[in-house]
Amino acid sequence: MKRILVPTDFSPTAEKAFRYALELAAQREGKVYLFHVYTPVESPFIETVEVRREYNLEREQALMHDLHRLRDQLQPQYPQVSVTVVLARSPLVQSTLRFCHENNIDLLVMGTQGASGLKKVLLGTIAARLLEKTEVPLLLVPEEFAWKKPRELVIATTTPQVDLTALSTASQLADCFDARLTAVHLVAGEVEELEKVQEEFSRHTQQLSLELEVPSLSGKVLRNWSISEGLETLHEEVPYDLLVMVKRKKTFLQYFYQESLTQHMAYLTRLPLLVIPPTPLSN
Repeated sequence: MKRILVPTDFSPTAEKAFRYALELAAQREGKVYLFHVYTPVESPFIETVEVRREYNLEREQALMHDLHRLRDQLQPQYPQVSVTVVLARSPLVQSTLRFCHENNIDLLVMGTQGASGLKKVLLGTIAARLLEKTEVPLLLVPEEFAWKKPRELVIATTTPQVDLTALSTASQLADCFDARLTAVHLVAGEVEELEKVQEEFSRHTQQLSLELEVPSLSGKVLRNWSISEGLETLHEEVPYDLLVMVKRKKTFLQYFYQESLTQHMAYLTRLPLLVIPPTPLSN
Protein backbone atom coordinates (compact mmCIF):
# COMPACT_ATOMS: atom_id res chain seq x y z
CA MET A 1 0.00 0.00 0.00
CA LYS A 2 2.52 2.57 -1.16
CA ARG A 3 0.27 4.61 -3.47
CA ILE A 4 -2.70 6.12 -1.64
CA LEU A 5 -5.44 8.36 -3.03
CA VAL A 6 -7.34 10.71 -0.70
CA PRO A 7 -10.37 12.45 -2.24
CA THR A 8 -11.09 15.63 -0.29
CA ASP A 9 -13.86 18.21 -0.04
CA PHE A 10 -11.75 20.24 2.44
CA SER A 11 -14.00 19.26 5.36
CA PRO A 12 -12.61 18.35 8.83
CA THR A 13 -13.64 14.74 8.18
CA ALA A 14 -11.66 14.65 4.94
CA GLU A 15 -8.69 16.12 6.80
CA LYS A 16 -8.83 13.19 9.24
CA ALA A 17 -8.75 10.81 6.28
CA PHE A 18 -5.70 12.66 4.92
CA ARG A 19 -3.89 12.28 8.25
CA TYR A 20 -4.69 8.55 8.37
CA ALA A 21 -3.33 8.16 4.84
CA LEU A 22 -0.13 9.98 5.81
CA GLU A 23 0.32 7.70 8.82
CA LEU A 24 -0.07 4.64 6.59
CA ALA A 25 2.26 5.95 3.91
CA ALA A 26 4.88 6.86 6.50
CA GLN A 27 5.25 3.19 7.41
CA ARG A 28 6.35 2.33 3.85
CA GLU A 29 7.78 5.64 2.60
CA GLY A 30 4.78 5.77 0.33
CA LYS A 31 3.14 8.38 -1.88
CA VAL A 32 -0.16 10.14 -1.21
CA TYR A 33 -2.29 11.87 -3.83
CA LEU A 34 -4.54 14.60 -2.40
CA PHE A 35 -7.41 14.67 -4.88
CA HIS A 36 -10.25 17.13 -5.48
CA VAL A 37 -12.85 17.09 -8.25
CA TYR A 38 -14.83 20.17 -9.25
CA THR A 39 -17.55 20.95 -11.77
CA PRO A 40 -16.62 23.73 -14.22
CA VAL A 41 -19.16 26.21 -15.50
CA GLU A 42 -19.97 25.15 -19.06
CA SER A 43 -23.56 26.23 -19.65
CA PRO A 44 -23.94 28.27 -22.88
CA PHE A 45 -26.58 30.35 -21.10
CA ILE A 46 -24.01 31.81 -18.69
CA GLU A 47 -22.02 34.65 -20.26
CA THR A 48 -19.64 34.06 -23.16
CA VAL A 49 -17.09 31.31 -23.76
CA GLU A 50 -14.27 33.67 -22.78
CA VAL A 51 -15.97 34.70 -19.54
CA ARG A 52 -16.64 31.09 -18.59
CA ARG A 53 -13.07 30.11 -19.39
CA GLU A 54 -11.68 32.94 -17.25
CA TYR A 55 -14.04 32.09 -14.38
CA ASN A 56 -13.06 28.41 -14.47
CA LEU A 57 -9.38 29.29 -14.57
CA GLU A 58 -9.70 31.52 -11.51
CA ARG A 59 -11.64 28.81 -9.71
CA GLU A 60 -9.02 26.19 -10.53
CA GLN A 61 -6.28 28.46 -9.19
CA ALA A 62 -8.24 28.99 -5.95
CA LEU A 63 -8.84 25.26 -5.52
CA MET A 64 -5.18 24.44 -6.17
CA HIS A 65 -4.30 26.99 -3.50
CA ASP A 66 -6.64 25.20 -1.07
CA LEU A 67 -5.09 21.83 -1.93
CA HIS A 68 -1.56 23.13 -1.35
CA ARG A 69 -2.65 24.76 1.91
CA LEU A 70 -4.11 21.47 3.17
CA ARG A 71 -1.00 19.58 2.09
CA ASP A 72 1.30 22.08 3.79
CA GLN A 73 -0.65 21.86 7.06
CA LEU A 74 0.13 18.17 7.60
CA GLN A 75 2.81 16.93 5.20
CA PRO A 76 5.79 18.52 7.05
CA GLN A 77 5.05 16.14 9.95
CA TYR A 78 5.73 13.24 7.57
CA PRO A 79 8.91 14.17 5.65
CA GLN A 80 9.33 10.61 4.36
CA VAL A 81 5.98 10.80 2.52
CA SER A 82 5.64 12.34 -0.94
CA VAL A 83 2.35 14.23 -1.39
CA THR A 84 1.03 15.29 -4.80
CA VAL A 85 -2.04 17.50 -5.18
CA VAL A 86 -4.40 16.72 -8.04
CA LEU A 87 -7.33 18.76 -9.35
CA ALA A 88 -9.71 16.97 -11.71
CA ARG A 89 -12.99 17.76 -13.39
CA SER A 90 -16.31 16.04 -12.75
CA PRO A 91 -17.96 13.57 -12.82
CA LEU A 92 -16.41 12.79 -9.46
CA VAL A 93 -16.83 9.02 -9.20
CA GLN A 94 -15.68 8.33 -12.75
CA SER A 95 -12.71 10.71 -12.39
CA THR A 96 -11.68 9.02 -9.15
CA LEU A 97 -11.94 5.51 -10.58
CA ARG A 98 -10.04 6.53 -13.72
CA PHE A 99 -7.25 8.11 -11.67
CA CYS A 100 -6.96 4.94 -9.58
CA HIS A 101 -6.62 2.84 -12.73
CA GLU A 102 -4.17 5.11 -14.54
CA ASN A 103 -1.90 5.60 -11.50
CA ASN A 104 -1.93 2.09 -10.01
CA ILE A 105 -3.46 3.25 -6.73
CA ASP A 106 -3.20 0.66 -3.94
CA LEU A 107 -5.66 2.23 -1.50
CA LEU A 108 -8.45 4.81 -1.38
CA VAL A 109 -8.93 6.67 1.93
CA MET A 110 -12.09 8.70 2.53
CA GLY A 111 -13.79 10.38 5.47
CA THR A 112 -17.39 9.52 6.33
CA GLN A 113 -19.96 11.18 8.53
CA GLY A 114 -21.61 9.80 11.66
CA ALA A 115 -24.12 7.05 12.26
CA SER A 116 -27.42 8.75 13.02
CA GLY A 117 -30.28 9.99 10.90
CA LEU A 118 -30.58 9.19 7.23
CA LYS A 119 -28.02 6.51 6.45
CA LYS A 120 -27.57 7.30 2.78
CA VAL A 121 -26.86 10.95 3.54
CA LEU A 122 -24.57 10.23 6.47
CA LEU A 123 -22.37 7.74 4.72
CA GLY A 124 -22.00 10.27 1.96
CA THR A 125 -23.24 9.86 -1.58
CA ILE A 126 -19.74 9.80 -3.05
CA ALA A 127 -18.33 7.32 -0.52
CA ALA A 128 -21.35 5.06 -1.01
CA ARG A 129 -20.97 5.10 -4.80
CA LEU A 130 -17.23 4.47 -4.63
CA LEU A 131 -17.82 1.65 -2.15
CA GLU A 132 -20.12 0.06 -4.70
CA LYS A 133 -17.96 0.55 -7.80
CA THR A 134 -14.28 0.58 -6.88
CA GLU A 135 -12.00 -2.42 -7.30
CA VAL A 136 -9.38 -0.75 -5.10
CA PRO A 137 -9.40 -1.29 -1.31
CA LEU A 138 -11.33 1.55 0.33
CA LEU A 139 -10.62 2.74 3.86
CA LEU A 140 -13.48 4.71 5.45
CA VAL A 141 -12.52 7.01 8.34
CA PRO A 142 -15.49 8.20 10.48
CA GLU A 143 -15.76 11.81 11.54
CA GLU A 144 -15.71 10.83 15.25
CA PHE A 145 -12.39 9.03 14.89
CA ALA A 146 -9.23 10.58 16.34
CA TRP A 147 -6.00 9.07 15.03
CA LYS A 148 -4.36 6.41 17.14
CA LYS A 149 -2.01 3.66 16.12
CA PRO A 150 -4.03 0.49 15.41
CA ARG A 151 -3.11 -2.37 17.73
CA GLU A 152 -6.01 -4.74 17.06
CA LEU A 153 -7.20 -5.61 13.53
CA VAL A 154 -10.24 -7.79 12.85
CA ILE A 155 -11.22 -9.48 9.59
CA ALA A 156 -14.96 -10.20 9.72
CA THR A 157 -16.19 -13.01 7.49
CA THR A 158 -19.56 -14.70 7.03
CA THR A 159 -17.94 -17.78 5.51
CA PRO A 160 -15.72 -20.44 7.14
CA GLN A 161 -12.90 -19.51 4.76
CA VAL A 162 -10.88 -16.31 5.17
CA ASP A 163 -10.53 -14.39 1.91
CA LEU A 164 -6.85 -14.49 0.90
CA THR A 165 -6.79 -10.96 -0.54
CA ALA A 166 -8.27 -9.55 2.65
CA LEU A 167 -5.82 -11.54 4.75
CA SER A 168 -2.84 -10.39 2.70
CA THR A 169 -3.86 -6.73 2.94
CA ALA A 170 -4.71 -6.92 6.63
CA SER A 171 -1.45 -8.71 7.45
CA GLN A 172 0.52 -5.93 5.72
CA LEU A 173 -1.21 -3.38 7.94
CA ALA A 174 -0.65 -5.53 11.02
CA ASP A 175 3.06 -5.71 10.18
CA CYS A 176 3.24 -1.93 9.72
CA PHE A 177 1.86 -1.22 13.16
CA ASP A 178 2.96 -4.36 15.01
CA ALA A 179 -0.72 -5.15 15.57
CA ARG A 180 -2.55 -8.36 16.36
CA LEU A 181 -4.83 -9.80 13.68
CA THR A 182 -8.00 -11.77 14.43
CA ALA A 183 -10.26 -13.44 11.87
CA VAL A 184 -13.85 -13.57 13.14
CA HIS A 185 -16.32 -15.98 11.54
CA LEU A 186 -19.85 -14.65 12.09
CA VAL A 187 -22.61 -17.26 12.17
CA ALA A 188 -26.34 -16.65 12.55
CA GLY A 189 -29.15 -18.47 14.32
CA GLU A 190 -29.00 -21.83 16.01
CA VAL A 191 -25.79 -23.69 15.19
CA GLU A 192 -25.32 -27.35 15.96
CA GLU A 193 -21.94 -28.31 17.39
CA LEU A 194 -20.72 -24.72 17.74
CA GLU A 195 -17.55 -25.95 19.44
CA LYS A 196 -16.77 -28.06 16.38
CA VAL A 197 -17.26 -25.02 14.12
CA GLN A 198 -14.86 -23.08 16.35
CA GLU A 199 -12.27 -25.88 16.25
CA GLU A 200 -12.43 -26.12 12.46
CA PHE A 201 -12.12 -22.36 12.01
CA SER A 202 -9.21 -22.23 14.44
CA ARG A 203 -7.43 -24.96 12.47
CA HIS A 204 -8.13 -23.06 9.26
CA THR A 205 -6.61 -19.83 10.59
CA GLN A 206 -3.65 -21.68 12.11
CA GLN A 207 -2.93 -23.28 8.74
CA LEU A 208 -3.14 -19.89 7.01
CA SER A 209 -0.87 -18.41 9.66
CA LEU A 210 1.81 -21.00 8.88
CA GLU A 211 1.40 -21.09 5.09
CA LEU A 212 1.27 -17.31 4.61
CA GLU A 213 3.66 -16.48 7.46
CA VAL A 214 1.19 -14.39 9.45
CA PRO A 215 2.21 -15.25 13.03
CA SER A 216 -0.17 -12.72 14.61
CA LEU A 217 -3.29 -14.37 13.11
CA SER A 218 -5.87 -16.08 15.32
CA GLY A 219 -9.44 -17.23 14.68
CA LYS A 220 -12.71 -16.86 16.57
CA VAL A 221 -16.35 -17.78 15.91
CA LEU A 222 -19.19 -15.54 17.09
CA ARG A 223 -22.82 -16.61 16.96
CA ASN A 224 -25.74 -14.20 16.94
CA TRP A 225 -29.36 -14.20 15.81
CA SER A 226 -28.44 -12.44 12.58
CA ILE A 227 -25.26 -11.46 10.77
CA SER A 228 -26.21 -7.77 10.96
CA GLU A 229 -26.69 -8.02 14.72
CA GLY A 230 -23.38 -9.82 15.01
CA LEU A 231 -21.61 -7.02 13.15
CA GLU A 232 -23.22 -4.38 15.35
CA THR A 233 -22.00 -6.07 18.55
CA LEU A 234 -18.66 -7.27 17.16
CA HIS A 235 -16.57 -4.58 18.85
CA GLU A 236 -18.00 -5.55 22.24
CA GLU A 237 -16.95 -9.18 21.73
CA VAL A 238 -13.61 -8.59 19.99
CA PRO A 239 -12.36 -5.01 20.51
CA TYR A 240 -10.58 -3.66 17.44
CA ASP A 241 -9.05 -0.46 16.08
CA LEU A 242 -9.61 -1.33 12.42
CA LEU A 243 -12.23 -3.60 10.88
CA VAL A 244 -11.57 -5.37 7.56
CA MET A 245 -14.40 -6.72 5.41
CA VAL A 246 -14.65 -8.17 1.92
CA LYS A 247 -17.03 -6.53 -0.52
CA ARG A 248 -19.22 -9.42 -1.60
CA LYS A 249 -21.55 -9.24 -4.56
CA LYS A 250 -25.17 -8.85 -3.52
CA THR A 251 -27.74 -11.44 -4.41
CA PHE A 252 -30.70 -10.60 -6.64
CA LEU A 253 -32.98 -10.22 -3.61
CA GLN A 254 -30.55 -7.95 -1.77
CA TYR A 255 -30.74 -5.41 -4.57
CA PHE A 256 -34.46 -5.07 -3.89
CA TYR A 257 -34.87 -5.69 -0.18
CA GLN A 258 -31.68 -4.89 1.71
CA GLU A 259 -28.29 -3.27 1.55
CA SER A 260 -25.09 -5.29 1.54
CA LEU A 261 -23.55 -6.20 4.90
CA THR A 262 -20.50 -4.12 4.04
CA GLN A 263 -22.67 -1.08 3.32
CA HIS A 264 -24.61 -1.76 6.52
CA MET A 265 -21.42 -1.76 8.56
CA ALA A 266 -20.15 1.39 6.87
CA TYR A 267 -23.21 3.21 8.21
CA LEU A 268 -22.73 1.94 11.75
CA THR A 269 -19.05 1.84 12.61
CA ARG A 270 -17.37 4.65 14.51
CA LEU A 271 -13.98 3.12 13.84
CA PRO A 272 -12.10 2.85 10.53
CA LEU A 273 -13.45 0.25 8.12
CA LEU A 274 -11.32 -1.22 5.33
CA VAL A 275 -13.37 -2.69 2.47
CA ILE A 276 -11.50 -5.03 0.14
CA PRO A 277 -12.57 -6.49 -3.21
CA PRO A 278 -12.73 -10.29 -3.02
CA THR A 279 -10.08 -12.64 -4.30
CA PRO A 280 -11.08 -13.62 -7.87
CA LEU A 281 -13.43 -16.63 -7.94
CA SER A 282 -13.81 -16.50 -4.15
CA ASN A 283 -17.43 -15.33 -4.11
